[in-house]
Amino acid sequence: MMIKFYKILSLLLFSMIVTVSGQRKIDINKLHSDYVKTGNKIKRLRELNGNLKSFAVKHPSKYDYKNWIKILYQIESLYIDNPEAEKIVGDVLKNHEHIPVKLLYVGIETATAVFPDKFHKIISKIFETTRNASVFVISATYLIRNNFKLRNNEFYLLNIEKRFKNWENIPELFLFHEYLLKPEKKRLKEIPDLAELFSHKYSAGKTIIFSLFRKDRNYPGITIIRKPDGKFLRDKDGKLFYVKQLGLSYANLPGYLPDGNTPEGIFSIVGWYITPTGSIGPTPNVLTRLPFEIGVPEFFHQQVSEKKWTKEIYGKLLPPSWSNYLPVYETYYAGRAGRKLLIMHGSTDDLEYYKDKPYFPLTPTRGCLSAKEIWNETTGKCIESDQAKLMNAFFSTGTLKGFLIVVNIDDQKSPVTPEDVIEKVLKAEAMQRK
Repeated sequence: MMIKFYKILSLLLFSMIVTVSGQRKIDINKLHSDYVKTGNKIKRLRELNGNLKSFAVKHPSKYDYKNWIKILYQIESLYIDNPEAEKIVGDVLKNHEHIPVKLLYVGIETATAVFPDKFHKIISKIFETTRNASVFVISATYLIRNNFKLRNNEFYLLNIEKRFKNWENIPELFLFHEYLLKPEKKRLKEIPDLAELFSHKYSAGKTIIFSLFRKDRNYPGITIIRKPDGKFLRDKDGKLFYVKQLGLSYANLPGYLPDGNTPEGIFSIVGWYITPTGSIGPTPNVLTRLPFEIGVPEFFHQQVSEKKWTKEIYGKLLPPSWSNYLPVYETYYAGRAGRKLLIMHGSTDDLEYYKDKPYFPLTPTRGCLSAKEIWNETTGKCIESDQAKLMNAFFSTGTLKGFLIVVNIDDQKSPVTPEDVIEKVLKAEAMQRK
């Protein structure tokens, strides 16, 4: 029965793909979402408040851990800072010895996002006793951000090396170790030439999307598109086409951790689709995949002699000058650690929860790239959609497979603008003409 359901769903999605691909144009006037309507928002809020009260008087259980994860995700994604939410998070952390690792991880994640200075002691205890790599790193991240007990990087390095004999082979621990030795802020001073990244021949005849950010992902980045002919897409006035994007996770965690920021590095673009998820909305998404999430040939879009993922195989996609720059290998390690299903999408989230954030009116995610969308809460119609602009630009390239490359370009405390990269774009186009 389930197989039959998925076959029907696949056929429906395929029919939508054929229609939109044939038109190669998304009309925002035809985008509609019941999710954004005021009545549905009120209903969800009422249900949430009831759940908060209910879970605040319960005790976390391994038999009910999925529902606890669900309420934690709601607290985290809406940044709910009230007594009920704090008690729920605290109860999860206090029961760390008796609950599944997944629930414990999400508890620390929610504490990081919403209560960054209230659970030092219990998270320190978790850090000192855990044998799980992801829990170890997220606990250490929480403590480091708050300068707990003034511990320096050497303290955490020694803990990695003493407690995990094979830490070099555990992706989360390896990258955490490397960034403790040399933080990304220092690595950014050695970032290779962006023009070489922009001009590199990744695969003939493919569309290449670049998403460019600051180190501090609270600031929006921009996404630009290189067409299969090597030229960058321009708007009708001849200026570099771009849309603003956010690569920020709710807890602003490293990209190699579960639910972390969009990792830096190379993703394979395998097409597009429309998700049934209400909080993402009906606007089509760019469908991307990480290394290990799909096989090597599928990732490269061609038959290759190597069938098994290695760092060296991944590195073959990079320009030689970038092959030793660790941050662009984050997607490789994130995929190896099990991250998956990261896409480029719009948003129907209630912007009220993010109005005081530096990235407003964009919205954070669990690791995807999100673009701004504004919706009419009475009619459910779309008013403004950078995601539609992005998808129409993507469709216009004529090639719906290629690569997405995400990179932090510097550590400035401001949104990325086209002016930050236009010289490198022009240089890259000149390099390709030679």
